[in-house]
Amino acid sequence: MKIVLIGPVYPYRGGIAHFTTALAGELLRAGHQVQVISFARQYPAWLYPGKSDKDPSLQHEQVEARYLLDPLYLWTWRRALSAIYVFQPDLVIAQWWTTFWSLAYAHLGTALRRRGIPLVFCIHNVLPHENRLPDRALARWVLGKGSGYITFSPKETGRLEGLLAHPRVFAARLPVPRLPHTRLDPADARRALQIPPDQPTLLFFGIVRPYKGLSVAIEALSLLKKEPLRPTLLVAGEFWEDEEKYRRQIEQLGLGAQVKIDARYIPNEELETFFRAADGFVAPYLNGTQSAAIKTAMSYGLPILASDQIASDLPADDYPILIHRAGDAAQLAGHMRACIQQDWPGQPARAMDDWSSLVALIEQIRGRL
Repeated sequence: MKIVLIGPVYPYRGGIAHFTTALAGELLRAGHQVQVISFARQYPAWLYPGKSDKDPSLQHEQVEARYLLDPLYLWTWRRALSAIYVFQPDLVIAQWWTTFWSLAYAHLGTALRRRGIPLVFCIHNVLPHENRLPDRALARWVLGKGSGYITFSPKETGRLEGLLAHPRVFAARLPVPRLPHTRLDPADARRALQIPPDQPTLLFFGIVRPYKGLSVAIEALSLLKKEPLRPTLLVAGEFWEDEEKYRRQIEQLGLGAQVKIDARYIPNEELETFFRAADGFVAPYLNGTQSAAIKTAMSYGLPILASDQIASDLPADDYPILIHRAGDAAQLAGHMRACIQQDWPGQPARAMDDWSSLVALIEQIRGRL
């Protein structure tokens, strides 16, 4: 099958860029012809909340791509369409996660429909995490131009079905990322991060944004102070909001010795150190869909302490996942205690949510549209 993938790939950073890059590689290895159309620019610099949207990793997967699209320039949309027409694909798959790309994607969707080329949206988020008044209308307008939709959580499937009338939804699970796994000892990983080698450690990983609930994790940690438990909370990720707000909370709760913050985008070659250092992964999301960071933690065999806002696609029956009510610091504190005190099996979830299942689903989609 001839497939066009539209979305960010390396050198762009972040979960969706990793996903698009990995999916292209998997489709190529499965014998499909793949053309990747990526972005000449993702966002104007003044709109991007982070330091850079480029990936600083020295170790990375890379696929051949054409960097054609700009969110604001009509001529780049036409350039991308021309490349698609020349390739003559059986299917176009576009990553959807933000309404910022609405104008460009609507233009592409309208043109592809006129040509009879099926467009499938890979739904990472139906609506942006911090959505604004016009986002729902924009999402309905753009996504309405799709022929089908791949979703990665029941929650997003429900949102999509509430937005569009009878969408053709193909449910999948977000695959576990393919990352380096060596025999790095947890004690050595903690030493590398300047944490005592025998110190119980919980990891909060990824870009810090309001909906991810870091303040709840800090509050939960403070509730354990009356007990002999003094775990370290390792916070690793760039802050897209006021970092000082969290530092003030940490100081006010007397947790300065227990919370270690590494406020930067963590490159691929350092990922294993952070995940090997941890006894559990904390995901106290106040809102959200699915999380590549959680799947990464599962690939290292870490127990997951997740809120009910992010747990709908997690296999709680056959993997150690402790689910708390979103915003409930006391319940999360109890799960932190259980995670530290219980001897979890720690088996990596490598066989779970594998890429071959997603590739097989894509192979079936064309005949079902």
